[in-house]
Amino acid sequence: MSMNYETIINICERTGRVTLEHVQEVLERLYAETEETGDAIEQYCKIDTLIEQVFTAKTLIGNSSSYHNVAVVLARNEAFDYACDILELGIKKSATSVDLLADYLNYGCRCNRQEKCDAFFAELCARQDTWNWRAYQFAINYLLEIENYGSKCDVHKINDLVKAFLTEIPEREEAYLSKAEWLKKMPQSERISLWGEETYESVLKDVTDGKYRLKRTPKCDLNLADYYYSMGINFMESFNLLERCKKDSIEIQASINRTYVYLLSALCKMSIYYEKVKDYDSKRAGDNSELQAIAHDVYEQFHFASLDASDLYVRNCRQLIELFVCETEEPYPYGDGIENRIVSL
Repeated sequence: MSMNYETIINICERTGRVTLEHVQEVLERLYAETEETGDAIEQYCKIDTLIEQVFTAKTLIGNSSSYHNVAVVLARNEAFDYACDILELGIKKSATSVDLLADYLNYGCRCNRQEKCDAFFAELCARQDTWNWRAYQFAINYLLEIENYGSKCDVHKINDLVKAFLTEIPEREEAYLSKAEWLKKMPQSERISLWGEETYESVLKDVTDGKYRLKRTPKCDLNLADYYYSMGINFMESFNLLERCKKDSIEIQASINRTYVYLLSALCKMSIYYEKVKDYDSKRAGDNSELQAIAHDVYEQFHFASLDASDLYVRNCRQLIELFVCETEEPYPYGDGIENRIVSL
């Protein structure tokens, strides 16, 4: 049964009971409403009130997955403190849940919960024989992250966890992504000593080229495409990786930021446009159909990204698209608040 904000608050006030599945549903709706309105104060006040009802309820109905799902909704909207508070309630009820302990490490580092993170990390390590991919990835990320808090990097501890991840769950792309991230951060002398000539790029390249025969690798596809773009290389290969990423990330619960995938696709195509235009000579000046097609690809990808109008990266790139319109004299066909200011010289 679908639940709205007023109903769930009313039920809680009358009975003291809160169903976490309903909380997740209402939170998702409230956060969606904040994106649709310029003045979201009312929605955020309702979110605060709803979370308060969870904390004060006499009875919380749900299992460890319910706590995880509510925390994910909050964390995706950068309410990391609330996410951690929800996870603490879940851990009290399901103290052996490696998912909840791992989630806490993932979110706690982002809201200054270092002391509790340390305690939950110790609890998680005591159950390493039950770890899943999430526990491995978040534990490794946690050890990498605490360097920012002045803790010394335990190279051999992290290295052992990465190797165990690859050995225990080799069918998950997250194992190879953790290895790549570790190779990128570890000191070069130790990297060569422990892993030879392998690098962040080479690990992701092996995965995306099919060396390990994984069925789907959207996270590795996105990370390698992002790396190539940031280095200013392989724009067409990046675009192709992103196309595969879209196909392989059709999921009920998204594992990647699809808005960013479309936006990065637009930027790759824009870079390809500039590479092509410099090769055009006067003999080809009359036939610019190839450039027009590339410009259309830029606009199409940006249009899909613009469906998430509240995304900060999308907003930041609007002026870039308008300048591209002005420079190419190719009008933007989708609206999206883009001004077609074409000035013929």
